[in-house]
Amino acid sequence: MRKMPLLLVVIFVVVIILVSCSTPTNLVENKSPRFKSAYPPNGATKVPTDVTLSWEFEDPDNNIVRYEYRISKDKNNLGNFKGTDKNFAKVPLDLATTYYWEVVAIDTFGAKASSGVLSFTTERPPVKPYNPSPADDTFIYVKSIDLNWECYDPDGDEVVYDLYFGETNPPPLKAKDLKESTYRVDNLEEKTYYWKVVAKSDGLQAESEVWSFSVSIPVGSNLFVLAQYRIYEVDATNITSPTTSLLFELTSGKAIDSYNNNVYVVGDNGIAVYDSRRLYQNSEFKGHRIIVKELLSKNVKVVAGDLYAFVADKEVLKILDVKDPSNIGKVAEFLTNNLKGFFVEDSKVYLCEENMLKVVDVSSPASPAEVAKYEFDSEYPIDVYVVDNFAYVITDKSLWKFDVSSESEIKEEKQVSLTGNGKRVYYDSGFVLALTDQKLYRFSSDFSSKLEINLSNGNAVVAKSGYVYVGTSNGLKIFDMNLSLVGEALNNEIIEDICFAQ
Repeated sequence: MRKMPLLLVVIFVVVIILVSCSTPTNLVENKSPRFKSAYPPNGATKVPTDVTLSWEFEDPDNNIVRYEYRISKDKNNLGNFKGTDKNFAKVPLDLATTYYWEVVAIDTFGAKASSGVLSFTTERPPVKPYNPSPADDTFIYVKSIDLNWECYDPDGDEVVYDLYFGETNPPPLKAKDLKESTYRVDNLEEKTYYWKVVAKSDGLQAESEVWSFSVSIPVGSNLFVLAQYRIYEVDATNITSPTTSLLFELTSGKAIDSYNNNVYVVGDNGIAVYDSRRLYQNSEFKGHRIIVKELLSKNVKVVAGDLYAFVADKEVLKILDVKDPSNIGKVAEFLTNNLKGFFVEDSKVYLCEENMLKVVDVSSPASPAEVAKYEFDSEYPIDVYVVDNFAYVITDKSLWKFDVSSESEIKEEKQVSLTGNGKRVYYDSGFVLALTDQKLYRFSSDFSSKLEINLSNGNAVVAKSGYVYVGTSNGLKIFDMNLSLVGEALNNEIIEDICFAQ
């Protein structure tokens, strides 16, 4: 009987020992890592492409053993993870690119923590220098000129420039670390010059293409001048001492043009044609502006050799057949609204009306048809010149540039304000000449550079081979392309209009 209690005691002790052995006395729960920071910081911009990615996690148990990271340009597809036992990584990066990346820390027990998807954008170099002046592959007629270009840094950082300029291609270095996008070159000779610009910002750079221009020595021209009903021929081949000769006189004259050395004058008393032998007059066709053209077009309706005079008479554009000066005939009329200046190019006529620029197709001269128009909000177009599918329009207050390459649309390109009321516009050698009642302007074709002089009595302007000819109320004034006065003629005459002998 005494053996039973002893057995129970033994069993109890064994159970206690087993239970105590199966229960840990120092159980510690593993804690996951926690993300603290990353470099570059989330959302950072202007990050160098040689940056080292780095990150920091903390782990209460200090048992982080490895990391995984992934990086991509696609926010929605970061790609596969790459493993590392370091808290940094070097990866190839492109300029001007946004990257998305993620880092995961893993500890001894497999617990993980993620940084979440982070992003940064690498630095951007300056834009490639563009819009050179003089324009690429053009002629200039001056011995000194300002080289101009456009450039900027997309991040707003300061940009400096190295200019390469010379007679060889590629050109040699001319100037370093220029702070302005302009540089004057002097003492140019009658040669071709090459130049390029390297823009630099924060150790990054962008290089322009190699541009070129050729210098041609200015050459004077022969002109016909309408002065108070008298028509003169001016020989300006000696630009400083032009000679003049009176051709004939009329009782009325407002505008003049020339074709094949014939002189055409229009005014209140009709049209007159002078062919160097005799004067033909026709009182039927009056007007205030005239352009004589042999129309050029692929359209079979225009016959090669057909010669037309386009005459503006306020409310109508008259198209005249002037092949035979002794028998001028009307081909067609196109109704207008207070027509001012106009221009004929190929088979199109560009009209400056009351408040709009119109394009009229005259490929069939007997049936002129409007094909496009541009309406001004609060300006009145006065004159227009068309070259290389661009129309330069002077209004009562501004100079405009339009893209007219489309057959049916006029696209506004640029506009610049002028001092005074606009009068005439002309284009030559990459420059736009704008004449107002107060000033004479010379713009580059994109309006990025400008020269101006005071000139309060100008009535007409033309330009050719490096010289600008202005008809004024006090004679003919001749300027070089820097708008310096180099010659004069007919100083006592009020000149209404001028044209080149051609």
